[in-house]
Amino acid sequence: MKKFSIDDAVIEVAPAEEFQISARAVPTGGFRWLWECDDSSVEEVSQEFEPHSRAVGGATQQHFVFRATASGVFALRLRYQQAGAASPREVHAFEVRVSGEDR
Repeated sequence: MKKFSIDDAVIEVAPAEEFQISARAVPTGGFRWLWECDDSSVEEVSQEFEPHSRAVGGATQQHFVFRATASGVFALRLRYQQAGAASPREVHAFEVRVSGEDR
């Protein structure tokens, strides 16, 4: 599985290939990453938090695993937002390029 961070702007994968995007988060402070895509050809497979330490309230890595279901170029965005907030603190956009034979 290919792995990316929020610093990567372009993601290149094959159809049906899974890929991971990871970003630092503080979920105990109410902050988490939310995703959105302009097309249903990218679907979420799983999501998990990996603590950096055992300290209460510390930062974690939030991992998203996605699957590209068809060829094309799609816009995927991650928004870092606190629950109940009107607008996100950060937004990261990715261009997902899916090429090769559809499986």
